[in-house]
Amino acid sequence: MTTDARALAVDAYNKAQDLLYADRSPEDDTELLTLAFVSKHFWKQAGGNMQFAISDWLISRVFGELGFTDLAVEFAVASLNYDDTNFPNWTRASLNEGAARAFKGVGMEEEAARHVVLAYEFLAKEENSADAAVIEEQLKDL
Repeated sequence: MTTDARALAVDAYNKAQDLLYADRSPEDDTELLTLAFVSKHFWKQAGGNMQFAISDWLISRVFGELGFTDLAVEFAVASLNYDDTNFPNWTRASLNEGAARAFKGVGMEEEAARHVVLAYEFLAKEENSADAAVIEEQLKDL
């Protein structure tokens, strides 16, 4: 089951990512939210702290996109509450980017700025420039 759950988690996550950055209809918005939770559900069966944190990041991002800003903050904060000592720096930067985006969505500009600074601090330590570039692009969007 773990292999199947992992495959389902990855598939739902990838489909959600595709929808997140696409022009969406209201039906697509519903599918986007569903996929984010489906991914989290299957990662709970087959993942670890990093996958759990990324799942919460995705749900936060989706809620923010859909205008549910309080829920976006709730999931962004949850994504930061996992033990991240073994996460790659780009992942830690990404989670802080998500938190910055969520806090900005509720008008908490100082808290958003604090997370942007943290994201850049983690990116400065990232050895993989391709991974860092993805997060840098997301930070530009803020």
